[in-house]
Amino acid sequence: MFDIDEFTINTMINAYDSFKGTGLYVLLFIASIIFVLFNKKIKKNVKVVFGIFSVIIFIINLNPIFTKIYVKILGDDVYWRVYWMFPIGIAIAFMLTYMIFSANEKYRKFLLIAIVCLLIVVSGNLVYNQENFQKVNNYYKIEDELLDIVNYVSNDNEEYKKLVGPANFEIYTRQIDGNICLAEGRIWGVPPEYSIVYNINTANYKGIQEYAFGTNTNYIVLENINISPNDSLSNYNFDEVYKNEKYTLYKMSH
Repeated sequence: MFDIDEFTINTMINAYDSFKGTGLYVLLFIASIIFVLFNKKIKKNVKVVFGIFSVIIFIINLNPIFTKIYVKILGDDVYWRVYWMFPIGIAIAFMLTYMIFSANEKYRKFLLIAIVCLLIVVSGNLVYNQENFQKVNNYYKIEDELLDIVNYVSNDNEEYKKLVGPANFEIYTRQIDGNICLAEGRIWGVPPEYSIVYNINTANYKGIQEYAFGTNTNYIVLENINISPNDSLSNYNFDEVYKNEKYTLYKMSH
């Protein structure tokens, strides 16, 4: 059980990569730990919460034995959440605020405030960008083409409805209509090959058909860019019932 393999090491590396961002916040956090532990003016309870606790969590997270046990019990896809245990934001804020208020002259306080603001700017990325936001015309705040597909299924006269589409499609489906069943739960990262989402993303019509028939999934959504020009899901017991600029909706034939 305690033999450390390559998979365990890669899990640790991938988790850290997901956590570190640009890396500057990690450096600031480590600096805050050192600052708290070695500053004699800081109270012991603060040292315990921000310093000693963080060191212990670091030792645990960088221990492949712990990683192997964690992955064995909960899986590798959620291992990166161990970094949620760190008091990163509070510890950094405490260190910088303490330094600002410890400055005697006003110009030093303003200089430190300016440096802190600059650190915040250069240590991350702008949240409001095209990758995270896009202009939509509905109060659900999701892409209009996706809403059109789900509304079509919602208004269809079928009593039983189970829908599956590309990755993350199910998140918005549940947000719009809770009466539509989902073939699979939420999948992070690249869908595994046994997943119907993987078959949808790769336009594997035979795989979609087998999975849909086995799980009684009667609605399939494909992105138009993934639809093969030489074949169609219509040849696998599905009917094309709706199409917009981005998605095509298929319904299982009766």
